[in-house]
Amino acid sequence: MKFLNLENISWQELSAGVSRADVYINEMGGGVKLWKMKKGTSFENHSHNGYEYIYVINGVLLVGGRCVGAGEFALTFKGEEHSAAALEDTTMLVTTERSNS
Repeated sequence: MKFLNLENISWQELSAGVSRADVYINEMGGGVKLWKMKKGTSFENHSHNGYEYIYVINGVLLVGGRCVGAGEFALTFKGEEHSAAALEDTTMLVTTERSNS
């Protein structure tokens, strides 16, 4: 069993306005990550090697052409093309089955 205090996790800035904190990485390179996106930041159209589960903690994310707000959940399927854009400062919990590499 593993317990984490999310206030003490390490955030990594990946690009201007986009940060990630790895909560847990599984043996296939997927896992649980927290993401922070500033309003106006985005990810280009992409897909994943497995399911991607997105839970928006706060803010609003436009993903796959639909707005997903705080307390809402989105699921992308293996190989499904989608983009994502923060319409507000957004924090989300993202779980993936496996690495994209």
